Amino acid sequence: MTNDIIHIALHVSEKDVHSFYVHVLNGKVIRTFELSKVDASEIFNINKKVKVSKISCEGIDFELFVDNDLNMPTFAHVSFQSLQAKEIFEKAKLKGYRTYVRNNNSSVSYFISDTNCNLFEIKTKERWYITKQ
Repeated sequence: MTNDIIHIALHVSEKDVHSFYVHVLNGKVIRTFELSKVDASEIFNINKKVKVSKISCEGIDFELFVDNDLNMPTFAHVSFQSLQAKEIFEKAKLKGYRTYVRNNNSSVSYFISDTNCNLFEIKTKERWYITKQ
């Protein structure tokens, strides 16, 4: 099995997006979007919509969940691609771990969480290459 990291996701305050990630880490904003309240609730157990900035910093991609309330639960997760994405998801589901599938027009993301709430987003390798081009 070969897996590749896609991005590192962090919960950040609005002021840090540009002052730290763009100006200190030399990041470039790739895109911004809003994660719906429904998806935020199902994936992260956080019941509100949130602004997300995807930033590339010298070869490392960050998905920054922008919210100034840093005392709430976190949006942190590890995102990777795998040829066995669906199989990994099904194993986690069969073993009773928390799972969620997000079908976004161009890709499918499988979310699985261990018992300590460490969250993993897994994308299929073939689909990921298609959407990156």
